[in-house]
Amino acid sequence: MRRIVLVSGTSNPTLSKKISEFLDVPLVNPQIRRFANGEIYCEIEKNVRGADVF
Repeated sequence: MRRIVLVSGTSNPTLSKKISEFLDVPLVNPQIRRFANGEIYCEIEKNVRGADVF
């Protein structure tokens, strides 16, 4: 059986939470940092190897 990992960004946290609850899959909240020049750094602190990530 394949493992599903849900990663939530910052654009619509309400929708992410509803999808997570509907699928009964916990959300992974990544570390998100914004640089002064507008670039975004995102680090997922969970092992997602071999998983289907959405």
